[in-house]
Amino acid sequence: MKNNLIKHLEAYNSLNQKLKEFSEESEEILNPESHELTPGADKALSIHREGEAVKTELLSKLNDIPALKEYHLNLNDLEVISGIYNQTRENFTLDFTLSEILGFLPNRFACFKEEFDYILSLIDRGILSFAMPPSQDFHTNVGVVLQGLYRLNGLLWNILLGKSPLQRCASIIEKGFKDCNNPLNVICDALEILFGFYPELIQEYNISHSVFYGKELNRVLDKILEQVSALDSSHNLSRLFNKHALDSFWQKCLFLIYFHQYRLYKEPNILTLASLLAVNKTEFVQITDILTHKNKLHAQDLIEVFGPICSNTTLSLSEKTALELVDIAPNETFDLDKYLASSSYFTRIYVQQNLKQLILSDQTKSIIKNVISRIENPHHNNLENWGLISASLSNDESIQHGCNILLHGEAGTGKTFIAGVLANELDRPLIMIDANNIRSAFYGNTEKRARELFKEMRLISQKVNPVFLLNEGDQIIHKRSSNTDRGVDITENVIQSIFLEELETFPGILVVTSNLIQNFDQAMSRRFHYKLEIPMPDEKCRYKLWKLHLPHTIPGAANIDLNPLATEFPFTGGQIRIVVQNACQDVLARGPRAKLTIKDLYRYAQLELTTNFASYTKIIGFR
Repeated sequence: MKNNLIKHLEAYNSLNQKLKEFSEESEEILNPESHELTPGADKALSIHREGEAVKTELLSKLNDIPALKEYHLNLNDLEVISGIYNQTRENFTLDFTLSEILGFLPNRFACFKEEFDYILSLIDRGILSFAMPPSQDFHTNVGVVLQGLYRLNGLLWNILLGKSPLQRCASIIEKGFKDCNNPLNVICDALEILFGFYPELIQEYNISHSVFYGKELNRVLDKILEQVSALDSSHNLSRLFNKHALDSFWQKCLFLIYFHQYRLYKEPNILTLASLLAVNKTEFVQITDILTHKNKLHAQDLIEVFGPICSNTTLSLSEKTALELVDIAPNETFDLDKYLASSSYFTRIYVQQNLKQLILSDQTKSIIKNVISRIENPHHNNLENWGLISASLSNDESIQHGCNILLHGEAGTGKTFIAGVLANELDRPLIMIDANNIRSAFYGNTEKRARELFKEMRLISQKVNPVFLLNEGDQIIHKRSSNTDRGVDITENVIQSIFLEELETFPGILVVTSNLIQNFDQAMSRRFHYKLEIPMPDEKCRYKLWKLHLPHTIPGAANIDLNPLATEFPFTGGQIRIVVQNACQDVLARGPRAKLTIKDLYRYAQLELTTNFASYTKIIGFR
């Protein structure tokens, strides 16, 4: 349903169109020198008065909205906004020339300077944005203004559509802190909403030094600081800010750097922060000067910079600061669960499976044992003494401790189970990688997110050296495309190159599973120390799997002959588990004294067979 603002815009545009039509028929009514009214003039005047009334009413309503008060809208602004809205609605046009913008006004200004100043006012108040940020200050360069393309500001668009990101940000912040969620996640969630709805915020700030967003962004940042200031003095953020005596300005800088680094996956430069925090050019110059010459974050080693600081210097949180922000002091015991809670990439999986429960062919199981032995006792020194040469060009000795394992085969053959066995036998945590979160909400930043993933994996490996699991790795790792005409193919190729590069030198343990190994890039093969196909279980293994999933604690299970099930149904362990679960649900529905029978298992085994996506040529009988 359209909100009231849009309804008024459409009503106003409709009246304007009618007025234009009648004015063309009674042209003299608009001529101040005319003393006679042509036929139809009374109706045109009525429509004109009605349009003016609606315009005044709409302007009043707009200026009563809290989110729009700081725009100080006037009647000319309303003409521009309604004109852009109408053209966008009719022709799906987003960008307009200076002439088209001024053409929305019913009366032109008296001189060019007034028109120039009005356009500057529209941009400075956040009503219009440049379609492409100018390379020079548009306030002093007439050519930039004359040649520019303009669009309705992204934030204003969403407010008019009833989707004000500022309100959503405030709601996220209040609810997140009230529910005692991780403050950094709450802060980043709120900023991600604002940046997602307000595309101007993710433009390349090094292109233009004359567009400022502090008026909008500080409303969100001030709300954040209000909640942060209410945190207990023992909270890690409170301790960090008190320890380094960071006032509200430096706290905002720290949060923005963290957000860019861990959500947008790019390092902001000084001009970026100045553009985001300043409300005008005077503030922009002041903030740029402070960040360049009086940078408290740099003086206290909270950020890293490379080379001398200048306006284009990129700012990156130091590893020490990143750990402090998530409440991990460098000299303290690494709290894995606390760190994982602050990351969007990982989930810890608690496993109990062991080698004894691993039902595979003797050959496959033997290789799994060898993998465990290699990781437990790497014998790197002996291998070097034998003259073996590493393929990596890096001199980092930690690389020799890494082990990348690819488990491939049909679904349900136990690939994930094997990862659990590896983690449990090695007495290490198992950490699942969320492949979906590697894909960025911002197009073109997935490659930066992939690098950030490995950065975090390296940090965790350094602290606790867990087993990482990437299930269905073909979602991310696949063949590179030879077609570079499309931007999406170029991006995907960059992602593959990142994985190839990172896996080459990854010092931890990574298990990747896949049902579609044929989709992997050939160059990826060398990055895996073990490429192990997990075959479909043979009859002997299937018997053990039925026995594993039918413990004697199930009423009636002890009396069932499992041999015919193992012989006639070429199932994986995953399918056997499904059959047993479905059959047991059926038994429970029959009453407390009911027992599982082989007939129950056959019924659901046949159902699984006929509804499975794979095809079997063996004819199944029924006993």
